[in-house]
Amino acid sequence: VDFSQGGWLWTNDESAKKQSVLKAQKVRPKKSLGQNFLKDEGVLSRVVRAAGIEAGDLVLEVGPGTGNLTRFLLAAGANVTSVEKDHRLVESLQKEFGHLPNFKLIEGDILRLNAADLARDIRAAAAEAGGGGGGLTGEEGVE
Repeated sequence: VDFSQGGWLWTNDESAKKQSVLKAQKVRPKKSLGQNFLKDEGVLSRVVRAAGIEAGDLVLEVGPGTGNLTRFLLAAGANVTSVEKDHRLVESLQKEFGHLPNFKLIEGDILRLNAADLARDIRAAAAEAGGGGGGLTGEEGVE
């Protein structure tokens, strides 16, 4: 995946811009939630490449935070379901990505969600986005 392509997802140093907006809103990472807001776009692109994310893959992103990694996952063509516990960040994520067919945001605590229901929702969201099941056919990884 070429992350230097430009387009609606990309402006120069989008991650740093988002960091400035959050700072102006006095939104800081919460230690109690173990938050770290990754903003180095070189690292973000390497994470997606190292994970081998391809178009149509189903990705469950736990704690998307500022959405910096989300942007790279979407640019790779993944069907992304993000679960965010911090209500301070949900509106921003929905505003930025909510219009995309391959993005679904769930506000809540991943530890309190029913895993089988979540897997079913992820498959359904991917099917609606036209991404198929991404290889997820049963209750793999769901206990």
